[in-house]
Amino acid sequence: MSFLGFGLSQAEAVALPPEIGFLATQGVEPARLAKAAALAAVAGTDAATALLHAGLMAEEDYYRGLAHALGVPFLAGDVPLGPGARYPDSLVGGFAPLAPGAPARLVLAPRRGAIRELLRGRSPASHPLAITTPSRLREALFAAHPAGIAAFAADDLQVRRPDWAFRGAPQGPALALAGLLAGLGAVATGLLPVHLAVVGWGLVQLAALAMVTFRIAAVSMEHVKPPETPLPDADLPVYTVLVALHREARVVGRLVRGLARLDYPAAKLEILFLIEAGDTETAAALAAAACPPGSPSSRCRPDCRAPSRARSTSPCPWPAAPASWSTMPRTYRI
Repeated sequence: MSFLGFGLSQAEAVALPPEIGFLATQGVEPARLAKAAALAAVAGTDAATALLHAGLMAEEDYYRGLAHALGVPFLAGDVPLGPGARYPDSLVGGFAPLAPGAPARLVLAPRRGAIRELLRGRSPASHPLAITTPSRLREALFAAHPAGIAAFAADDLQVRRPDWAFRGAPQGPALALAGLLAGLGAVATGLLPVHLAVVGWGLVQLAALAMVTFRIAAVSMEHVKPPETPLPDADLPVYTVLVALHREARVVGRLVRGLARLDYPAAKLEILFLIEAGDTETAAALAAAACPPGSPSSRCRPDCRAPSRARSTSPCPWPAAPASWSTMPRTYRI
């Protein structure tokens, strides 16, 4: 732990987790760090995630300070990836090889526990590592592997969870079989006596009525009351909300303000806006949208992350009508 006294007594000193404690020696206000530590303790997450997701510090400022604390270069511009960079492995691991001639052999964009582990074994300045932000690493990976990432985004759900995906197999045989059965039913009905045909159609209509009645009854049932004592923030899961937009620039501002009012810990909430690559109007509206104070981040910024890279293991589609700046569906994070 790091301690910030700043004129306080020993009993009043604020203990800071190591993933943000190094910022105290770099001139960051102690109140801001203490707030991040308190948010992390309440939410049951690491302090760096709380600091960034609560909008208390910009991502680039944090990782620049981390590089300074480690004594390694910080890559602020384009990240020159080497041929060994892979998607999604490099994105999940938070590191990738750099091209020959770069200031280091590997670039790291650590998150959560990896930051603490990195700080525990401080690297000398001669160590062949460099630091960048997760956003810049994602941008570099998207630019280097656009076709592969597009295929991954399109097919990964069908491979991992085929029960959630629409089957890509040809539907011709199934449609032909359905048509054959329908034709046989019509022929059989024509061959039956009139009174039997009437009885058969009556049974079909009764079955349809029974299904409709069941659905109406299910909707009309009283909802289970939520527990009177809400779960503490530390027990809440991480949620990723996917908001799909298509040429809806005019509603972006109102939508962002509404989502910013979600009553959920900022450190455990991620909101991704999914738009088409050619929808420049919605992209510009998202880039210009300002998030209110206290939302998961201080502003909306481009985030080259496909839905398959969401933090949550069970992303939640938003019931309403987030890609690199080149070819993928564009993603923005609040």
